Amino acid sequence: MPDGGSTLFVPAAVGKARAFQMALMGDRVDAKTALDWGLVNFVHPDDALIGEAEALVERFAAGPTRSYASSKKALNQVLYPQFEEQLDLEAELQHGLARTQDFAEGVGAFVAKRPPAFQGA
Repeated sequence: MPDGGSTLFVPAAVGKARAFQMALMGDRVDAKTALDWGLVNFVHPDDALIGEAEALVERFAAGPTRSYASSKKALNQVLYPQFEEQLDLEAELQHGLARTQDFAEGVGAFVAKRPPAFQGA
């Protein structure tokens, strides 16, 4: 079950079909695909990542940080007006799932490094 608001953020970025694919199939999304789908803005080689990240941090830190915060707040309000409600729903659903036999099986399979045998219970 996706969390952290990703049931709200991901469909907005990649569309309904891809969001369902990601949530239900759980396949890894490689860097090129993430860039193509709009999940990330930049992709850098491993050896350039830290330098690129530091340059971006410096750029933002030297900029109008209050303006950035206000812009972010306004954009998030229009894009995700039900953010708090969605986080509450995710938490409620995850809480219920954590009490299922399938959850216990998934955790056990992960720890034992074996494929899970889900039963829908």
